Amino acid sequence: MRSQSMASKKDFNSVVLEATDDALLALGASVRHAVYYHIEKIHHVKHEEIPDKLESFHEALENALGEGTKTIRRFITNKIYSKLDLDFVEHNDWTLVNYVRHAELLNHIRNANKMLKSVSC
Repeated sequence: MRSQSMASKKDFNSVVLEATDDALLALGASVRHAVYYHIEKIHHVKHEEIPDKLESFHEALENALGEGTKTIRRFITNKIYSKLDLDFVEHNDWTLVNYVRHAELLNHIRNANKMLKSVSC
């Protein structure tokens, strides 16, 4: 059971990284590279650490992109919800962290329900 939980966390982290890559690539490959470079050098968040250091990543994005963070946040969160086949509902006062934690919770609940159904069958 624990290994399945760890695998689910790893899978979720992969989704977050893929969605972030996709969103920043929309700005162009060189811009994506520059953003990741800035975030790692200035804010000490490596690419692979983004899911585990989400708050720091969000602050770094705001520092690097200013108001543009809202657009990137929306794109990242839409990608995450889409990749997980979840319904996206926008909340004006939510940050990237709120959306990612919410998606993670919904995904965890859905996986737990699937596991319970398979055990009861």
